[in-house]
Amino acid sequence: MAAVAVVFLVLVGAVVVSMREARRADSEAAAAKAVNEFLRNDLLAQAGASTQSGPYTKPDPDLKVRTALERASARIQGKFEKQPLLEASIRHTIGDAYRDLGLYPEAQREVERAVELRRRLRGEQDRDTLQSMYGAGELYFNQGKYAQAEATFRRTLENQRRLLGAGHPDTLNTMTYLASAYRRLGKYTDAEPLLKNALEGQKRVLGEKHTDTAATMNGLGFLYLMEGRYAQAEPLYTRSLEIFRELNGEEHPNTLTAMNNLAALYWHEDKRDQAAPLYIRVLETKRRVLGDEHPDTLVGMSNLAALYRDDGKYTQAEALFTTSQAVRLRTLGEDHPLTLDGVQILAQLYRSEGRYSEAKALFTRNLASRRRVQGQEHPGPVNVMYDLAELSRLEREYARAEQLCSAVVDFRRRLLGSQHRDTINALALLGRIRVEEQKYAAAEPVLREALTGFDKASINDWRRNLAQSLLGASLAGQKNYAEAEPLLLAGYRGLLEREAAIYADTRSVIPQARERIVRLYVDWGKPQEVVAWRTKQQGKPNQRQ
Repeated sequence: MAAVAVVFLVLVGAVVVSMREARRADSEAAAAKAVNEFLRNDLLAQAGASTQSGPYTKPDPDLKVRTALERASARIQGKFEKQPLLEASIRHTIGDAYRDLGLYPEAQREVERAVELRRRLRGEQDRDTLQSMYGAGELYFNQGKYAQAEATFRRTLENQRRLLGAGHPDTLNTMTYLASAYRRLGKYTDAEPLLKNALEGQKRVLGEKHTDTAATMNGLGFLYLMEGRYAQAEPLYTRSLEIFRELNGEEHPNTLTAMNNLAALYWHEDKRDQAAPLYIRVLETKRRVLGDEHPDTLVGMSNLAALYRDDGKYTQAEALFTTSQAVRLRTLGEDHPLTLDGVQILAQLYRSEGRYSEAKALFTRNLASRRRVQGQEHPGPVNVMYDLAELSRLEREYARAEQLCSAVVDFRRRLLGSQHRDTINALALLGRIRVEEQKYAAAEPVLREALTGFDKASINDWRRNLAQSLLGASLAGQKNYAEAEPLLLAGYRGLLEREAAIYADTRSVIPQARERIVRLYVDWGKPQEVVAWRTKQQGKPNQRQ
């Protein structure tokens, strides 16, 4: 009897499972049929003449994907009243298609509706709901709504850890995007451990040669670039680019993003001859693959324009800037981070061209916009303050320049730390302002701190040589000639050796450094050295820059 009972229970269980499987199969078959009909009748049929024709319209043989998506989106409403989860799936898919086209507001509309439906019917402890929440966070990020993105990713991550586990690929992917939101908000210390943990987990779970792993690798490289840790960024960039090329090919958006970031690294390292061909190649490909108005294409245009500006190719730079900025304003709006970046870069170009009043108007407007959008305690507005300080120095408004630069130093020490490259550069600028003001004793300590920072961070570029020359000038101004001499000589020689890396609008620092040496020997009472150095003067006359 016991044996018969066991067999009976097994048979009953099998029947129940079979019935459940049958119902699920029927449900899935019905869902597949509904999706099939929607794709055929409401999306793909948009390309057909019969579907497009109407009493007041004629068929469009070159129907754009965007138009088809808009028409399909309009047809969803009311079509799946009895299948809301199916509606959520279709809306999520249409949202993904909009996102790939760079149409972020349209994508957000669809994905947020998918989140609403899935959350109401399944709750947040559901993988599909979490997938849509992640998609919404991604769209907030793409639109520069970083605080919204951070909150959405944090909530998604908490639920994924509970439902899927800390090592699940979805969880690891959300960690990467949350870290990117932190980075954009200037929360570098929060971003780094997340990226490292995500990368370690992805290598273990997915392997190194996976697109998610390569994306996190690239994200960590980007963080290091923002922190001025170039030596740590480069191997991450080059390896992620190799992986994307192997997995996705040369023209995939992932590959183009990795190439763009590697070019940005070369640019920051003053290797503009290596950055330029990469930027040109990336922009040409983006224009062909994504179109002129895609946000990624606009980034490529701005990057190449900034490189042209640094090389003194101002006409080419301005043409790219004005074209890309007009598209940004129309498609992204004036408060989007890419638009704000464009305004700042255009203002920098005007400053380089000596168009100071135009530059000041743009910088001032940009600072107000960034403070409103990003808040006071964010690297974005602080960077604009740095640009305004440099502009005030060029206009010899030293009191204003010193006030702004002192505030930048304080902000950057607090936000980035004393050893960050941007903090060190701000110290060097503050010292330069004070030297030009002839506040030699006040200039000395900040220039010494800047030089110590350059050495601790192993930064040995032309900016360090300029700081050496300026420190020498501050000592000479205090009649400490013997200590000033080796600093002035080393600074000048270093600038001369690195002339090719110096920005076109800044190369006058070389004759200025030579003139400081002449002034040292004049004040020190060494006429032979004065004659020797004056005979060396050649090239461009000394300009105030």
